[in-house]
Amino acid sequence: MKKIFHLLIILFLTNSYSQVVFEKGYFVNNQNEKIECLIKNQDWINQPKQIEYKLSEDGKTEVTDFNQINSFQVYNTHHYYKKQAVNIDRETKIEGFNPKLETIILRVLVEGKATLFADISRSTYFYKIDNGDIKQLVYKNYADNDGKINEDFSFRTELYNNLKCRDNSAEKLRKINYKQNSLVNYVIDFNECSNANYSEFNESKTKTEFNLKAFGGVNFYTMESIVTVGFFENRPLKYKSSSNINFMLGFEAEMLLPFHKNKWSIFIAPNYQSQQNQEFSTSPRDLYGGYNGTLSLEDSYSYLDIPLGLRHYFHLNKNSKLFLGIAYKFIFIIDKTENRSYDPEINYGVPLRILDASRQTKGKQISVGYVYNNKYSLSGNYSTVQLPQSDIVAFSVQASYRFL
Repeated sequence: MKKIFHLLIILFLTNSYSQVVFEKGYFVNNQNEKIECLIKNQDWINQPKQIEYKLSEDGKTEVTDFNQINSFQVYNTHHYYKKQAVNIDRETKIEGFNPKLETIILRVLVEGKATLFADISRSTYFYKIDNGDIKQLVYKNYADNDGKINEDFSFRTELYNNLKCRDNSAEKLRKINYKQNSLVNYVIDFNECSNANYSEFNESKTKTEFNLKAFGGVNFYTMESIVTVGFFENRPLKYKSSSNINFMLGFEAEMLLPFHKNKWSIFIAPNYQSQQNQEFSTSPRDLYGGYNGTLSLEDSYSYLDIPLGLRHYFHLNKNSKLFLGIAYKFIFIIDKTENRSYDPEINYGVPLRILDASRQTKGKQISVGYVYNNKYSLSGNYSTVQLPQSDIVAFSVQASYRFL
């Protein structure tokens, strides 16, 4: 199960950029030529290192990177990136400003008389006025020699001295945070106060979405009861039941994440389970050095099964998509029966003890499914569950309906 989990994670990462459409945009090459084209909008979280593009709908897909281009933009999105040589201080935990000249990829957040940039991967911000130099807005949080934590709000002084249009008080300036939205609002306010035209590229078209679903299904499972026998030492024995069936009902809350075209989601799906190992007796041979006898057991559990996991969608067309999911299961036992008894063939005078096992309750799940019209879905789930004295391996078929 662990190997399958690792394989799925690799598969997620490998396919996280698939099934994305080409959208109108452009790039500027190193010869400062603007090339109108169709760019594969991968809804990047950080700065992209390369882009795929086509010169026409039926054209060949080509790849270029920032060794060959200076900038690119996908129209009507917040994806607008420029290669810039800037003086940057990456040491946010050390006092002082000690910049080094580097060429980095910046995302344009606001463009106008005052332009705001972001090094998204490091949450570092830059600005420039008109055609002036790009300057870093500095914020640091560092410990001095006495271990006292200090904050350097130099970015506020920089904004006050160089991007001041309205009669903003120092008190108002202290309310500006080193956060993207706060800085964007300040730069927009400066451009508006200066009667300057500007464009904002801060707003993502991909929003966080929430789904609520009701689901039901049938569960095919086997339960392996674990009996720990003690004499001179502990010896675990395992007895597997025949295949059993139970039904499941529950609901799912899903959050579609605001990047990669909502192809990633986090979900939680509480459901009720009731499972049992049929009562039976057995006469194990050579149980412990010839200590033979008859072992009887009966296990049954009712519990709340709460998978918490990650899901990745593969869009087939406008109405259909497939998904893969992995989840960790939290198990909360509501009721349980764990009956065990041992009847030795011969009384050796030293009783063979059946010990209580007290193991952590937990589980894992792998899912494959199909979604139609963002409302109806059908999935197959393979899961393992560890209970106090039993292990369960199950395969379930589950149907769900999104009502919100």
